[in-house]
Order: sequence, then C-alpha cells, then structure tokens
Amino acid sequence: MLPCGGSLTANATPEGNIRCLAMAALVLLAGHPARAADVTALRSTLEQSAAAQRHWANTWGTIWTVTILGQGIAMPLVRDTETRVDLGFGAASAALGLIPTWIRPPRAVTLWHEGQVAGKDRDEEWLRQALEEDREDKASRRGWIAHGSNVAVNLALGAIQAFAIGHKGAALITTVVGIPIGAVMIETQPRATGEHNITATIAPTGHGAWAAVAIRF
Repeated sequence: MLPCGGSLTANATPEGNIRCLAMAALVLLAGHPARAADVTALRSTLEQSAAAQRHWANTWGTIWTVTILGQGIAMPLVRDTETRVDLGFGAASAALGLIPTWIRPPRAVTLWHEGQVAGKDRDEEWLRQALEEDREDKASRRGWIAHGSNVAVNLALGAIQAFAIGHKGAALITTVVGIPIGAVMIETQPRATGEHNITATIAPTGHGAWAAVAIRF
C-alpha cells in the first residue's frame, strides 16, 4: 500500500500514479534525513582527506622526480668519474622517495578511488570503515616506525656509499642531508581531523627559477 491510500494500477490515471509516487518519495526522504546528512558528511570528509593526501604525494613525488632527472642529466656532463658515480647513486637513492608517494600512495587516495569505481562512496558503513582505515594509515605513516625507517634507510645508503663505493665524504652528505629531508617529508603528511597540519607546496619563486618548496606550519 502506498502513502496515497492506494496502489499503482493499470486502471489508475497517469496523473494519479505520478502523484502517488511523488508522495512515496517524500515519505522516504523525510524518514531518513539524518542518515542522508551523515552519508554526505562522511563522504565529504573522505574526499577532502584524499585530496590533501594526493596533494602531498604529488608534491613530494615531483620533488623526487626532479631530483632524479637533474642528477641523471648531469651525469654525462661531468668528466670526473667519482662525481658521476655519486650522481648516479643520488638518483637511485631519490627514487626510493617515489615508493610512499606514487608507487604506494596514502590509503585515503586509493580508498576514494576504489569507492567511486565500485559505487561504495554512498554506503555509510563502507565510508565509516574507510575513514577508520585512513586514520590508522595517517598515524602509521608518521609514527616512530616511519621515522626509524627513515634513519635506517639513510644510514644504510651512507654505509653503501662509504664502504662499497669508497666515497666517504659523499656518504656523509647523503646521510646528514637525507635524514632531515625524510623527516620533513614524513611530518608534512596530512594529519587526522583536529590535528595541526604542516604542509609542503611547490610554488613559483618569482626569480627565474620555475619552482621552490614552501613549508607552511
């Protein structure tokens, strides 16, 4: 039985059927206004998180790509063999920065894409689970394991450069510069709702150079 007191039948007039369907739709909408608002809010939160994480990934992915290309282009232009080796090692080391940015992007980015492709981005239960995964991913990407891994990787790169290649001076630079840059990369990742964000943005310098990295606290 429909809310208009009857049902859709072949004998009813088209106007009557349309009026009855409209009333049924109004009843359904009026019955779930809070739930619809919740879904909209949850969806908006996930979308904004994915956009912020994508901005972070693209910013740092671009920084590492430019670093790789710059050193790769410079290699054949340098005559000194040891310097060429250091440039090649630096380019290979910079490629590791592409792993947490473009190769394995933040969870919010993949969740938002998956939700849209599968049509789950209107499902309240899925959205709540996705936001919880996003929260856990953000925490783990800035936790002590992430910072410890940053230190360990840079120490390992320095050790390889110093003892396997024999360039101890370049190895020191690799380690001393690499650790703080990695820490900045980790800490500029978007935080969970309510936490203060530190962001990195690529912006024109206005002095002939095409871009510079601006860190905003």
